[in-house]
Amino acid sequence: MKRMHLLFVLLVFLMTSCGDDRLVILDNPTFTVSSETVRNGDKMTLRLEPGEQTNVELEVVFSWEGKEIGCMNHYPYQVEYVVDGIEPGFHIITCTASYAKKGGGIQSSGSVVKSILVQVVE
Repeated sequence: MKRMHLLFVLLVFLMTSCGDDRLVILDNPTFTVSSETVRNGDKMTLRLEPGEQTNVELEVVFSWEGKEIGCMNHYPYQVEYVVDGIEPGFHIITCTASYAKKGGGIQSSGSVVKSILVQVVE
């Protein structure tokens, strides 16, 4: 029984000691645009608020219907975009936040994609 208890304590120690310096956390990022209804010639502000972030470096790419319209790798993660030559209708603006662990020996990375539907009117 003592061996089982010792094994359990050792296992818990190993699980908790491998924690924080390896974690990559990007908690609940929020993507916003200054207006969801725009006209050609309007200036929009696109912004990613990363929320709680721990131990990560971010690169944020903003795209209009798959075409990159801005990129930012430091806070504030926002760009301004002038709507130009866009057909009236509904369009998808996407924000892709790619993250990587800062420093340390173990590398981990990933990405989060958020989208907003914007209407261009005449």
